[in-house]
Amino acid sequence: MQVHATEKFSSAIIIDEDGLSKLWKHINDFIGDVSAKVSCIDGLERKFKNLDDLLSYENTVRAAAKTIELYGYGTNSDRSVTMTIGSKYGVPVEVSIHGDEQDVIIIKNKIIDSVSGMRAWYSPIATVDFSIIGGLILGMLILVLWLMTPSTTDKQTERSLIEVILRVGLALLSGTPIFIFLVGITKLHARYFPIISILIGQGKQRYRIDEQVRWTVVIGFIVSLTASAIYALLSKT
Repeated sequence: MQVHATEKFSSAIIIDEDGLSKLWKHINDFIGDVSAKVSCIDGLERKFKNLDDLLSYENTVRAAAKTIELYGYGTNSDRSVTMTIGSKYGVPVEVSIHGDEQDVIIIKNKIIDSVSGMRAWYSPIATVDFSIIGGLILGMLILVLWLMTPSTTDKQTERSLIEVILRVGLALLSGTPIFIFLVGITKLHARYFPIISILIGQGKQRYRIDEQVRWTVVIGFIVSLTASAIYALLSKT
């Protein structure tokens, strides 16, 4: 019986040469002929017909890989696999499989096991949407500042349009530094806690450097938080 199965992975993923090799083998065992398409930040889409060429991709900063798509189709169109790693507008990893039920179950479980082992240790941080959180914080702060601004008119008199405009303008002006700070935090979050890290070519060195920054930030935060908690406890005694 022919079936179609899909699987989505929402965790942040670190995929290296060993991980790509395993996924390539899973699909090759199912299809027998695997190809890859790599979308890069220079706007080009590079195609690879074999695993060695894919693993040998230089992956420079100028042409860094954004997404990798592994795919294969049966000779009689009776089976197919499409696996997208690094989707920008969806889940980090998505796979679609078509074929005989028993064969689909086997390859699906293999892919699930392999991808689960690629979960990044910082996944809970990477999957937080700082843009939404930042927007809510900024909106609340602007509202508080607007309400705290003293009225220049008599309390019994309704606020004039000019006063309302001045209040909103003052609140927005006061919130500008906060907005700039949140934008900076969001960019740093996307840069150092990416949803997908592709460790081929020069990407391996970039990951090692970023990993040092991540550990410095995380450990520094934990140490600072611990020190603050200890100080608070000691100050009460």
